[in-house]
Amino acid sequence: MGRRLGQHFLTDRQALRHILDAVAPSRDDCLLEIGPGRGALTTHLLGHVARLDAVELDQALARTLQERFGSRLCCHNTDCLTFDYVALSRAYGRPLRIVGNLPYYLSSPLLFRLYGQIDHIEDIHVMLQRDFAERLAAQPGSRQYGRLSVMSAPCVQAHILFHVPPRSFAPPPKVASSFVRLIPLRCPPFPMDDPQRYAAVVARAFQQRRKTMRHTFKAFVDVDQLRACGIEPTQRPEELPPEAFARLANVADPL
Repeated sequence: MGRRLGQHFLTDRQALRHILDAVAPSRDDCLLEIGPGRGALTTHLLGHVARLDAVELDQALARTLQERFGSRLCCHNTDCLTFDYVALSRAYGRPLRIVGNLPYYLSSPLLFRLYGQIDHIEDIHVMLQRDFAERLAAQPGSRQYGRLSVMSAPCVQAHILFHVPPRSFAPPPKVASSFVRLIPLRCPPFPMDDPQRYAAVVARAFQQRRKTMRHTFKAFVDVDQLRACGIEPTQRPEELPPEAFARLANVADPL
C-alpha cells in the first residue's frame, strides 16, 4: 500500500533522532503529523507530547496506528490536501506545529495549501525531495531559484536542516531527501497589494525564464516602469529578488 501511495517509510534511527531534535516537541504542543505511515516517528513524538493528531490516507495504516497508540493519538483517515488545518487549530485554541514525511508528489500542492492557512500554523518540519528543498530555499541568482522560491517568500522562511540518503527509507526512493524547517511569516516581508496579482506575475515570468523582463512584460509595463521597480529591462527572472516581483505586481496592468 505504501508503494501504491508513493510513500517511502523512514526507518533510519539516526535520522529519526535528528528529526526529533529539530522539532523539539514539548508536552503542550498542538502537534500534527502528516503521513505517519507505520508509526516510526509517531512513537518518538508521543514520548514528548500529551496528545498527537495525525493525517493518514491509507485506511489500513490509520486503523493500525489508532489501535496501537490508543487515545493519545487521534488519527484522521483522510487526505492531507483536503484536511481542515484551520478547524483543528481553532479546536485547540492555538497554532499547529506540523511535521511530516509525505509522498514527494504531494509536496507542492500540500505546501501551497498550508500557505493558504499559514496564520494557524506555528511551524512546519517536513521531509522533501532534496531537489525540491533546494528550490524552496534558493536565493536569487542560483541555479535552483525559481517560481517555487518566489511564491514561498511571502509566506515562510525556509531552512534546510539536513539531508537524508535513500537507504534511510523502505523502500528506498530514487532520490536524496532533505529535512526542512518552514517558519511562517505573519505578514509578507515586502509590500504586496494583491497576492493573486503577485502569483500571476511570478507565473508569467518563470514560464519564460530565459527571456528578459522587458520582453516578457512588454504588453503590461514600459521600460521606465520596470526601472522604477528596481528591475533592469535586460534582467531575467532568476536574477530578481521576490520583492521586485511584488513591486512589479503592484504597478502592472492586469495580466
